[in-house]
Amino acid sequence: MGIFEGITHSEEIQELLDDAQSQYDSAKGRLDTQKKNTTKSLEKLGKEKVHAWSKDMNKFLDSFGSFNNVQMVCKIDENYNFLGKNETPNELMVNMRNASYNAGEIIKAGALSVGTGALVGIATYGGVAMFANASTGTAIATLKGVVKKNATLAWLGGGSIASGGMGMAGGTVVLGGVVVGAIAVAGGLIAGAKGKAKLAEARRVHAEAESAVSQMNVVITGMQGIENVSNNYRDFISKLSGLFTPYLKEMDNIASKYQRGSDGKVDFNDLSEMEQKTLHLSWLLAQLYYHILSAPLLNEQGEIEPSSRQLLQKAQQEYVQLTGQATELENEKKKINDLLVDAQKTFSKASQSYYKKKQTTSNKLIDIGKNRIDLWEKTFSPFMDSLSNFEDISVSNTYPYSVTDIPIEFIFESSDSVLSYIKRLRTSGIDALGNTGFVEVALFGGEDFLGELSQLDNDNNAVNSVHRHNMSLWFTGELDPTISDNTPFGEVSDYYISTVKQTVDGISGRENLAQASAVNQEVKDLSNKIGRAVSDFDATIKKIGIIEKTLKKYNKIQAKFLKKIEEIRAEHQTANETVKYDLLSEAEKRVFEMSFVMAKIQYTILASCILTQSNGGDVDDADIVIDTANSAYRSLMRDSFKKAGDDDIETINVMWKENADRAMVVGFATAAICIAVMIAQLIAGNLIGLVGIAGVLIAFPIFFYFKNLSQNKLFMWRCIRIAVAILVVGAAEIIRLVV
Repeated sequence: MGIFEGITHSEEIQELLDDAQSQYDSAKGRLDTQKKNTTKSLEKLGKEKVHAWSKDMNKFLDSFGSFNNVQMVCKIDENYNFLGKNETPNELMVNMRNASYNAGEIIKAGALSVGTGALVGIATYGGVAMFANASTGTAIATLKGVVKKNATLAWLGGGSIASGGMGMAGGTVVLGGVVVGAIAVAGGLIAGAKGKAKLAEARRVHAEAESAVSQMNVVITGMQGIENVSNNYRDFISKLSGLFTPYLKEMDNIASKYQRGSDGKVDFNDLSEMEQKTLHLSWLLAQLYYHILSAPLLNEQGEIEPSSRQLLQKAQQEYVQLTGQATELENEKKKINDLLVDAQKTFSKASQSYYKKKQTTSNKLIDIGKNRIDLWEKTFSPFMDSLSNFEDISVSNTYPYSVTDIPIEFIFESSDSVLSYIKRLRTSGIDALGNTGFVEVALFGGEDFLGELSQLDNDNNAVNSVHRHNMSLWFTGELDPTISDNTPFGEVSDYYISTVKQTVDGISGRENLAQASAVNQEVKDLSNKIGRAVSDFDATIKKIGIIEKTLKKYNKIQAKFLKKIEEIRAEHQTANETVKYDLLSEAEKRVFEMSFVMAKIQYTILASCILTQSNGGDVDDADIVIDTANSAYRSLMRDSFKKAGDDDIETINVMWKENADRAMVVGFATAAICIAVMIAQLIAGNLIGLVGIAGVLIAFPIFFYFKNLSQNKLFMWRCIRIAVAILVVGAAEIIRLVV
């Protein structure tokens, strides 16, 4: 081609060189951009590690250092080459301390003072350079020294030659197996070939450019890999910090609960199970933090450390496991907290219910005591007044329906003492008896208590001079505290309640699940016992109500006998003189005898106690007395129903008149029903309804022809007529329906 080659091929040469330049510039631009991105990512990771060492790890060392005798275990998977996996706990702690101190020095000096290269070094080679002995300036100098010795770090973080870095001419810099400095040669060839290159030279330069572009793509890919690994590590460190930080505060909270020893530290053995678990988990998190902060991303050749991705993957697995442990720990804490909150609520509700019910019961007992004093008067004053009109009363105590073996003479004497004191009390004012006195009467009948008072002079201290049951004093708060605290009502005492309260209050914050469960169960047991005690309080008031109701029933029956006795007095008394008992007929004497039986029933019911040993009383005889009284009276009614002798006619008429009168009312009602049925059937055109007239005649209680019948026979006769009337009318209705 000769001398015309340059002219003939100039256009092709120019195209080759322009294309080489374009490809090279484009690749170099992407290389520079990726370098900046990679450097920026590593710089951020370096700052993240410095912050983690200086803040989180330093805080851990301070908080964890508040405890001694901690059983530390190094938890490392032997299949992965974690930095420091062969280090003892003490060696780990020393390295953590040095790295944290040096990181703190960097923070004080300012991150910019160490340069981007040093931060990149921290990012890529972990905390190795930071584990040197801690002293001012050592960390910074060491890090800068690492940068100077490592061409890759100098190239990534050092910048251009003018700024002290190695620039693109760093011939020893190798990334992805490519010598970075060699890439710059291609750029020089392109620049030197312009304007004077021959076609062959242009083709060679173009080939060199393509080779350089290919190498730059390899370097870009390598830096992208470094950036990705860097970003992944930074994200993981941030996530791990979020899990780790709360435990730093929690350790401080735990340490603040305990008194420190002479060495200024808290003994690990003094901690609760949950607190020990918290410290153990904090130590495991610190180890994981240590390993991930120390893990190198690049090897000495500037290539990605093959195990770095595996280490991060393993660290993430460890993170998941520790997160699971943290969740279990938090769930356990929540369960403990829920148990204790439930225990506190249950205790508060139960104890308030107990004391409120006790106070309410005390107030009711005071009112009941006043009412029971009235019952003493209403029950025995009429009886004693009636007997005062007779003399030489002699009643054989062989009557078979008595509820007590107490002689009637003793009942007379005791009742007279009680009534005399009540009369005196009415004069001085009923409130002089005091709240405890009223409760004493309500709970224990008051027969002994009021009888003793009647023997004493009328002074203000008389009530305090006689025996009062502890339970009466307990209800009104007058019992000595040392005795009161241990006085049980049911299975509950003030001491028992206060002991459980101390347990509930004392365990908070220093508990474990077993203790919390035990406390919760103890409170539930107390609550159940209090529930039974509250029921006993209610049962006490209810039982008193039954006593009063039963007593009023027999007072009503006694009133009939007293009315009969008054008729006997009116018949035999002359000139207001007392009536001699011997002058009475046997039937009249039987009225007296029955009245005395009723007096015994009234006395034993009125004087009965209503608390048992289990709920603080001496003995509960109220139920027995009431059952015995009712049983005796039923037997008496049953036996008297069969008798018709003149000796019993008076008592029979007294006891059966009310029943006979009731039968009369039922007879009228039955007759009215028969009339209604008859009218309804006649309106419907059923002449069988006329049978209702027979029912009316049979049921209608016209018994004036039988006025001399005893009341028991009258009752029986009326019941028979009612039954026959119902049978007649009912049979007529059945016949109507069948026909």
